[in-house]
Amino acid sequence: MPDLPLPSNPTAQEFQEAIKSPWGHFVDVVEQPLVLTGLAILAALVDLISHVPTLLFIGFLVLLGFHRSRKVAGKKWWIQLSSYIGLLVVMSVILFGVHVFIKQRSAQFVDEFAAKIAKAVTPKRDAGSAPTATQHGADKKQESLDARVPRAAERREAVSTPEKKPCHVENGQLVDCTDSEIVDWGRPILQRLNEAIQDNVTSMDRRLHKYQNQNDPMASSERLLEIVQLNRYLEKDYRNFVIYRAAVISRLNGGDPNPSSVLMYLAAQITREGGLSDQFSNLSQAQFIYEDLQDVSNRLARQAVKQPS
Repeated sequence: MPDLPLPSNPTAQEFQEAIKSPWGHFVDVVEQPLVLTGLAILAALVDLISHVPTLLFIGFLVLLGFHRSRKVAGKKWWIQLSSYIGLLVVMSVILFGVHVFIKQRSAQFVDEFAAKIAKAVTPKRDAGSAPTATQHGADKKQESLDARVPRAAERREAVSTPEKKPCHVENGQLVDCTDSEIVDWGRPILQRLNEAIQDNVTSMDRRLHKYQNQNDPMASSERLLEIVQLNRYLEKDYRNFVIYRAAVISRLNGGDPNPSSVLMYLAAQITREGGLSDQFSNLSQAQFIYEDLQDVSNRLARQAVKQPS
């Protein structure tokens, strides 16, 4: 009979591979350079939306590096466990601090970048330049209108009435305010809000027609400017929205016809976070708030007309 070859003794590496757990095999695969490169590219793509996954991936890489160094390999299990837990706690604290720093700096960068864009795209006008033909015509129309409209003081001269206390809607003192005065107080607020919305819509339409690829850097810059300008206006005027709506609802027969949390949610977000996030547009929220304020304002104006003088 021919002699059969004797089986060779397994090496230490082969023995370690044979007894390795599924988790150990998974870690070996992840630690391969090609796999780590693919995960790094994926983290970079996700970082365009949020930097949190990238920070988590960094912590994961640190843990893998510690595991690959085998500094605690062969030691008691509680020593290995406490080492990994300690490293995880330290990395969590460091990465959370980095997250807070990036969030603060990114908000500051957005404001500065938007201010530079606004300064660059805003057309300059000399203070001493002559008025245009359109401005001159508008001034003539205003002068003609002022000449036709009698002054309120002249109309009141013939009637002696007791002095009325001034109305202060902005302070919430509505005792001396008529419904018409409340409506008149809110008209400039509605006008400013409508102008901000129309400016945002016009700029957005111009950008959509100007750039075929909306991911173009210039298109993204203009979109960011649109968001920043609308958000800064909403942050500046939102208190007037809240005051005016509360004043109108307090006088409106039948209570609130449009119960909604959009305005209060916006106000709570500005108060809680110190401002609106410039990652997303608040155009739809601004349009809803305008339609709601316009509706309750029209209702109170019709109610004021029906009231006996």
